[in-house]
Amino acid sequence: MKAFYLTIILIFTCWGSALLAQESAEVKWMTLEEAQKKNKEVPRPLLIDFYTDWCGWCKVMDKNTYGNPGIAQYINTYFYPVKFDAEGFDSTTYKGAIYKNKGSGSRSPHEFAMKMLNGSLSYPTTVFVTSDLEIEVPVPGYLDAQKIEPFLVYFVENLYKTENIEAFIDTYQKAFYDTTYKPSDKLKWKTFAEATNQKVEEGKKILLFLTAQWCNSCKVMDKATFGNEEIAKFLNEEFQAVKLDVNSMDTLYFQGQAFVNGKEQTNYFHQLALAVTQNQIIMPSMVLLEPGGGLITSVPYYFSAKNLEPVLHFFQTNAYKTKTWEEYRKDFKGKLNP
Repeated sequence: MKAFYLTIILIFTCWGSALLAQESAEVKWMTLEEAQKKNKEVPRPLLIDFYTDWCGWCKVMDKNTYGNPGIAQYINTYFYPVKFDAEGFDSTTYKGAIYKNKGSGSRSPHEFAMKMLNGSLSYPTTVFVTSDLEIEVPVPGYLDAQKIEPFLVYFVENLYKTENIEAFIDTYQKAFYDTTYKPSDKLKWKTFAEATNQKVEEGKKILLFLTAQWCNSCKVMDKATFGNEEIAKFLNEEFQAVKLDVNSMDTLYFQGQAFVNGKEQTNYFHQLALAVTQNQIIMPSMVLLEPGGGLITSVPYYFSAKNLEPVLHFFQTNAYKTKTWEEYRKDFKGKLNP
């Protein structure tokens, strides 16, 4: 079958709501032209902060949000941050087009602000631009550190490829901050040895969930997606579910071969994770294996419970052998997708 996603992006993140860096840091703002030049050399998403001199909440956001050491360090590492005066008079170039402020008054809006904010001129507004500069998402209003976190993770870890932004933000806040949210603990995770030692005739495929401590969307998926009762029940009945920390130091045996951690590398992965993804790791990922261990496919990126349900059925029923994913998804009905 064709892989779900053809774009392979290797992303390392080292930040989460409970893991904010403590050392001093500040956002290293750059011009829009500088950001685009750097993006051509090494693609990263852009974060554009639209502000005005008279905007009080812009100053509060500068101090409390962009002044947060963990937030600042994360933005500097994984974004090209741009601070743009929405009422300034300097011309700017974006994707080959020139934008100016053609007004004469002190409060006249810049053409670039009009374009990126879709004419809705409220400040502050943060615009997130994907690394390919194709998707631009304006987020109006003041964002404190807790509110901006899921947006940062969403664009750095390319979650827009599989998940609605509002749904992810809601799930992220539940997973990290809502003390009343209690995920199901019904999913019975197996060790890799237990899953691969099953009798082939039992016929249960293996779902290998690749995760890591530095992967924020992995943590959300672990808690919220696999913590969903319907997903847990279906996996318990139809699959052998295994978690694999891609940085694990354990020696694992698979199809008569020992796999270890390539710790001699700077950013090291377990050899098994590399083998089952054919050296193309995207975090998070799920790898589907036949009962005998044969590789079916790798399914990269974050999935909510609702979006994961049809994926599991697609492979469990062997529909992938006769239908395209698009054909199957169009007609799928399930407990979470009635």
